[in-house]
Amino acid sequence: MLIIELLGTPGCGKTSITNKVIEQLKERNIKAAGHKDALKFRLSPRSRSKFPIPLIMREYQHYYLFIAVILFCMNYILKGARVKYIRNLLILCHRMVILKKVKHYDVLLLDEGICQHLSGISHNKYLKKNYFFNKVAKAVKRAFPELVIIKCEISTDENLRRIRSRNRKDSRYDSITDDSKLLTALKIKKENLEQISERIAMHPITIDMGNDIEVNQEKIISLVVSQIK
Repeated sequence: MLIIELLGTPGCGKTSITNKVIEQLKERNIKAAGHKDALKFRLSPRSRSKFPIPLIMREYQHYYLFIAVILFCMNYILKGARVKYIRNLLILCHRMVILKKVKHYDVLLLDEGICQHLSGISHNKYLKKNYFFNKVAKAVKRAFPELVIIKCEISTDENLRRIRSRNRKDSRYDSITDDSKLLTALKIKKENLEQISERIAMHPITIDMGNDIEVNQEKIISLVVSQIK
């Protein structure tokens, strides 16, 4: 199973392009899924007997991944929204490990993947680039060597405009009313994403989110087709 993760600041358009690409891949009879599909996935009784979850999770690289993620998260104060965020990260890791083993999909296209989650653990602060940071990066590469990172680049002004125009109440970035504070938060997020990308992705692919969405869609679709055929 091919795993592709889009990395980018909030509001850059990751979710929109991911949904459109998944829809077009399905039209080509390619079994594609997003992070919400991964979170909802459950093994059928037949698959559960063929791939017992305890045995899957006992494999060294998967055990190592969960321990590394937990230790990395313990670097930060565990309270409020961060606890929920960490919980979602661990669930996503668990589902990705299972999906990789059972090969239920041809491609997993994530707009909110492991790397994106890791970059958000510190919230509006820079990540602590310490021993645990290096360990979790190594663990992700070991568990998912097939992971392809697509960096979603966008200008600061356009990013700010898109966040203001979408007005999502469930996003902490949208709740920042002061433009200067929002720009600072986006700068920190971008730096954290860059650090994660450098440690995990050997050769990340970059797309310009300021381009026409169809241009970027075709680039991602071409990548998927070339990798799975």
